[in-house]
Amino acid sequence: MLDSARIRHGAPTPPSPLNLLLVTHDLRWSAAVTDAVSDLGPGGVSACDARGALARLSDTRKRYSHLLVHADSADGLIEALADVTSGPAGSHTAMLILGSAGVSFQVSVS
Repeated sequence: MLDSARIRHGAPTPPSPLNLLLVTHDLRWSAAVTDAVSDLGPGGVSACDARGALARLSDTRKRYSHLLVHADSADGLIEALADVTSGPAGSHTAMLILGSAGVSFQVSVS
């Protein structure tokens, strides 16, 4: 329940918990991201492969604050993942690519 007195007086609202979706095949990346999120406070990490991430991001029942993509685990789907997180029909999920400086792709902006 919202505390209307706090809202009226301009008290800051607590930050939303992080709900990250991690695309990786590497257990070390998964452990590092999970540890980092736990250090930041409330939140969680769900890990899956790139096809699983596309399905999860297309499902509107659950929202993710961030999509973290380990570039070496993207299975050629970085552009598709970028498309599903951006544009007018996007999931409003921030996408970050981890690990490879050699990755390039184009994102259409409408």
